[in-house]
Amino acid sequence: MKIKMMFFVVILTLLFFSCKNKENIVSETKNSLFKNFISQHSITNSDDAIHDEIKKTEDDSYLIKNHQEEYEKFFKINESEYFGTTASISINSDDTNVYLQPNPNSKVLGTLRKGDIVKVCGFSSSNEEIFNHEKCFLKIIINKDFPEYYHDDYTSVAWIKNSDTDIDSNISLSKFIFSDSKICIKRNNVVSKVSFDIIENGYKNFPIFIWCSCSKDFMFNDPVGIFAIDYKNEEIIHLSDIGCIEESAWSYVTDDQRLILEDFGTYFGLRGLKIFEIDTNKILYSGLYLGTYGGLQKEDSNITVVERYSEWDIQNNMISNESIKKAEQYRESLSEDEVNSSEIIVLNRLNLETLEKSFIRCELIPEI
Repeated sequence: MKIKMMFFVVILTLLFFSCKNKENIVSETKNSLFKNFISQHSITNSDDAIHDEIKKTEDDSYLIKNHQEEYEKFFKINESEYFGTTASISINSDDTNVYLQPNPNSKVLGTLRKGDIVKVCGFSSSNEEIFNHEKCFLKIIINKDFPEYYHDDYTSVAWIKNSDTDIDSNISLSKFIFSDSKICIKRNNVVSKVSFDIIENGYKNFPIFIWCSCSKDFMFNDPVGIFAIDYKNEEIIHLSDIGCIEESAWSYVTDDQRLILEDFGTYFGLRGLKIFEIDTNKILYSGLYLGTYGGLQKEDSNITVVERYSEWDIQNNMISNESIKKAEQYRESLSEDEVNSSEIIVLNRLNLETLEKSFIRCELIPEI
């Protein structure tokens, strides 16, 4: 009998602690998104107010305890399809200007109205106090209401002042820094490790990296765009507010910081290529290149681009009349088996200064 009673007491005790643990898990889950925003895996050993994972500063504790209600009210945090984080926020004033660049003297593309909802995909890269400052800008995704600057749902971006939005002034601009000779990001005085792909010799022989909403560790209050790394002087140079998009393997900034060349695609072989003008955000060229293990073929101010000779490309004006003639002449030298099992591509030399093309040759590639 005593054994049965003891067994019963043990069972009740286990059930009690199980329920308690479940309550704790639910409570922790509720706060996890906000806490993750404030602090990710931090590293120690720096003079720049680095925190460890156990001890938080009073400022961070204040944010978590006293601003969660405002945070949840003003922000709808979204994880993007491919990683990263963006925030949907509300416009709080009529006739809110939408700027081409994060600069009050930049071209105004149009206006937004009070109550409009926009998606924030990054902050400007200013090192000054970000809030209550005239030059604080938020990078937003624009739609077809801005036809001159709308490219597609991924590459169409512009800027608005943070003062025109219901954004929590306690959430501040992130900043890239060197810590223990490693590149980290500092968010609300918390310094965290970040991971990104390094593109070697991307700008004046400096390696570069891209930071935007398709980066795994990205948060919406991070500075966005393309950055060069000067390891010798431990300096991180902000090159452009334009960054890459999902399904982009690389971006390349010309040494004069005039153009960005960006890769698009999901498979090896023929891949998309767009060329942006940094000062205007305009797409100056959109076409194809032949993806190889060496990447884009570049020589001095010229790159090699491709037009595909196919029925679809002809019908959709994706190949020039001159290239069609070159491809048809080349086709006459091929056997029937080669024509049926392969595709003809036309290689052209594109001058980055003039954007003029000149014919190189035709080639056969396996049919896609």
